[in-house]
Amino acid sequence: MSMRMVGVTQMIPYPGKTSLRRSVARGEAEMEDARAELIRREIRLEVHRAYFDVVAARMLLGIVERQQAVAGGVVPAAEARYSSGTAPQADVLKARTDAALLVEERNALVEEERTALARLRAVTDEPGSATLSTDSFPAHVLTAHPLPALDSLRTVAIQTNPRVRERRALISALLAQAELAKRDYLPDFDVSVQYGQRAGRPDMLTATVGVPLPVQRGRKQSAMARAAQFDVAAAEAELRAEENEIRSEIAQAYAAVERHRANLDLLDRAIVPQARATFTSASASYQSGRAELLSVLDAMRALFATETMRVRTLAELAKSAAELRALAGEEVVR
Repeated sequence: MSMRMVGVTQMIPYPGKTSLRRSVARGEAEMEDARAELIRREIRLEVHRAYFDVVAARMLLGIVERQQAVAGGVVPAAEARYSSGTAPQADVLKARTDAALLVEERNALVEEERTALARLRAVTDEPGSATLSTDSFPAHVLTAHPLPALDSLRTVAIQTNPRVRERRALISALLAQAELAKRDYLPDFDVSVQYGQRAGRPDMLTATVGVPLPVQRGRKQSAMARAAQFDVAAAEAELRAEENEIRSEIAQAYAAVERHRANLDLLDRAIVPQARATFTSASASYQSGRAELLSVLDAMRALFATETMRVRTLAELAKSAAELRALAGEEVVR
């Protein structure tokens, strides 16, 4: 018997399997969303790091240029005193050496600025980053807003951090997958309808229903269900480890912010003003012939070191705060 046939076949899952597959798909979609958010946070953090390095390099260049102007006044004074016989030639050589060291320091900072700009361009894919004109840190870095309590930051991070969200979504998907594996032996139904056209005979309409038999349930389905349960247990252990890691990272970033704020306060209140006053006094004493050049140069180097330390501390404070925001969320740490 020959005929031309056309048919339609549809698999009808056993009740409950479709909803479980949807749960698996939702968990996987949530995982991808968490990964995307994690990438966004990492990019923002890298932008902030590169940006703050650029600002710090430019502020340090300004400090070096001011020190070079001061050194430019010290050298002629040393030469004048040497010419008048009131100072040894060693003073002139020492002053010129310190001025040359400032040139070397400036060259190193120019290279540091270029490197930071290159990183900023790479992470933003924006050549226009080279025209960045700011020479000071943003107001939110200079303003010491109080941090939320450490425990509250940890709580928020555990709830919203994308690394934790990804682990939880994985567990949700694996739980649904494990339940689906336990039901895998329940048969799905294959329903088909066919229409056959025969020459010289009446056409035929055929309907069939197929039910697969789980002949390997003990060796296959049961083993898959046990493996799925092990996957869930492993994912739950990884979630606990991830939460502990985030708590530790937040504590470290929190402590870094507090430490840099304390150091910056000490620099602003005592160290930098004292270094400036010492240099001013030493310069005046040298100009009047009551001090040696060495004391002026020492005071100048000390002032340069303290001002440099202040800018470096500001940069580290800004980067630590950015890291804390990346862990706990932009809306938590201002």
